[in-house]
Amino acid sequence: MMDTPREAQVSCRTGMLLDEWCPRRLPRTPSYTSRWVVRSAVRESIEFHNGAASPFYPERDRPPRVAHVVVEAATGNRQQRLVPFTVEPIPSEARDGLMRARRTRGLFLGRVSWSGRDGRLILAPPYPAGGLHGDHLMFVSRQSDATYVVSLHGWEPFRESVDTLRAILEALPPQSR
Repeated sequence: MMDTPREAQVSCRTGMLLDEWCPRRLPRTPSYTSRWVVRSAVRESIEFHNGAASPFYPERDRPPRVAHVVVEAATGNRQQRLVPFTVEPIPSEARDGLMRARRTRGLFLGRVSWSGRDGRLILAPPYPAGGLHGDHLMFVSRQSDATYVVSLHGWEPFRESVDTLRAILEALPPQSR
């Protein structure tokens, strides 16, 4: 893990909804590009990325070669758009090999509580059905009147992806209650 580049932190913290969800730490990689995907009063989405994923070779997608983190927040009727695909309702086990499995729906991997934030873990289907989160491990949390998503492009061994997403969440700034 490495500190999030300063310019990316500043950019993320200029959003109204994402302030407490801007990652302080990201997977180690040579550099990051950050960009706003959506920025409005009811929905914000920013991504941090380096490298390009290798379809069919998920073992090549691990940092430092590839890193793609997306952070989103939405309020009101925009919340359902943060998970734009169907999710299997029965929990699956977060195990190595999931990135190689054919998926047309999201896989629900259970509920977790990391650093005082409760959420659901979901493995998104590949792009295009998974949208911006294609092949991402997603942490989805509902708090007050907003939904938040922090997602990370997965790789094999998949358990490393889970550990890395957890480290990103554990490095988030403390929440003001």
